[in-house]
Amino acid sequence: MSSELQRDAGSLRYSKLCLEVLLHNKYNTFSFNGQSTFASFLTQFSSTNVAVSTALATFGAIYEAIILQRTQSGLSLTSIQYCKALAALHKDVALQSHGPIPSFLASLVLAAAHALQRHYTDSLTHLHGAFTVLTNSITPRIQDSSETSPASSNSSISMVMNTYQSELYSFAQSIDLHTATYVLHRPPELPSFFDAATLNQSWDPTFLETACHVLQQLLHRCYHVANAVSHYKYLPRSRFPADLMLEQGRCIAYLSQWLAKCDDGFRDRPLSWTQSSCRQTYLVHRVQCLSTLIHLSSVSSPYEMNYDIYTTYFEQIIRNADEVLGSSSFGSSQSSTSSFRVQPGLAQALFFTSLEFRDGVQRRRAIELLSKLGMEGPWNPDILCRIARRAVEIEESNALSASSMEEYVHAPLKVEIPEKFRLHGCGIDSEAGDLEANKNGTVNFSLCVDVDYMVNSEDHENHRHWIIWAEPIALSLPGMET
Repeated sequence: MSSELQRDAGSLRYSKLCLEVLLHNKYNTFSFNGQSTFASFLTQFSSTNVAVSTALATFGAIYEAIILQRTQSGLSLTSIQYCKALAALHKDVALQSHGPIPSFLASLVLAAAHALQRHYTDSLTHLHGAFTVLTNSITPRIQDSSETSPASSNSSISMVMNTYQSELYSFAQSIDLHTATYVLHRPPELPSFFDAATLNQSWDPTFLETACHVLQQLLHRCYHVANAVSHYKYLPRSRFPADLMLEQGRCIAYLSQWLAKCDDGFRDRPLSWTQSSCRQTYLVHRVQCLSTLIHLSSVSSPYEMNYDIYTTYFEQIIRNADEVLGSSSFGSSQSSTSSFRVQPGLAQALFFTSLEFRDGVQRRRAIELLSKLGMEGPWNPDILCRIARRAVEIEESNALSASSMEEYVHAPLKVEIPEKFRLHGCGIDSEAGDLEANKNGTVNFSLCVDVDYMVNSEDHENHRHWIIWAEPIALSLPGMET
């Protein structure tokens, strides 16, 4: 072992803990979308590269303080470890003695470490660094994405990559979905490439692997389109570019096609598939598809009541997530190292459902399921559940106060939420709060005074159309010591 890699027992222990957490095969998805390649490289470079090993130790130290010991004071001791990791990363980026992969891995691990601490802006910075390192290593083979419009159906990016580059890029795309789903009005950072022809090709003999890979590329493409569409949400339909509307419709059709093909294909699999971890993997991806389908179909509508059209899809999300979380394989995978997952899982879809599905019973069920999850990237179930419960309280209390109370005295959860009482915005401020300093974060809420009037006035950014306020939220876990 080189002198640079000679580490103390504490660092080795933290590195081991980090590997146990990041390589925990939750939802049985390790064979898909580059996750096994990521795991292989992470294990390899943990003992041969300083940038990777110190990044692992940093994450492990933070994970132990926050998740295992639940103490904020322990976080102060991790700052020295982080400074070492940052210095090692800067050196690795400059020298790249082992190529670009260690810098990519170390940046991702540090992004995850910041997500654990609720330092979302710092996490995005490291994520940006990871993506930059990866794309720069294959830049000569990537067409300039600026030459194509996000609304164009021909805007796929042509890439000629070797196997490991392709696998790592697929893994990076899955992480990039956090960028688009957690941060409002932010598109995915990586270029998208999706070939619609794959939906019409046979997915055998590797049915599930191919289905997951196709969905991964499709979801990434959809969030690029959804971001472009969102800019026209509160504008008259006449201002909506025709080519963008067509691309939105195409992506919705592709999602529906994937759903039908995957459902039919899984139905034709051997009985052993329906009773194994394969079904759990299938259901997790199905939930992600349904969530994206609802979002992309509704993102261009200024009316929150538009979500009521997708009651069946919301119910399927809850039912599928319930089956995954109730499965024996999920229960047996729960341990002290299962509280964090790098890639997307069920958290985004369940949080989205709890906000947009205005059935009182069902949205509370979504929150209950959400509370059973560990962290998935920046998606922290404890914080998300508190935000969701507060959103439900705001909407239902306003609706109840404006209605005849006798109407709901025997069925308080069946209260109907009119458009004017539905939240149009609900999200945590990524810049506010400090877990280490025990400083609360901030949740921003917004209601639209009159959607019809706002759309017709064509000045939706005018403050007179909105009721906007912020509320504090604790960032610490229940029972966490200061």
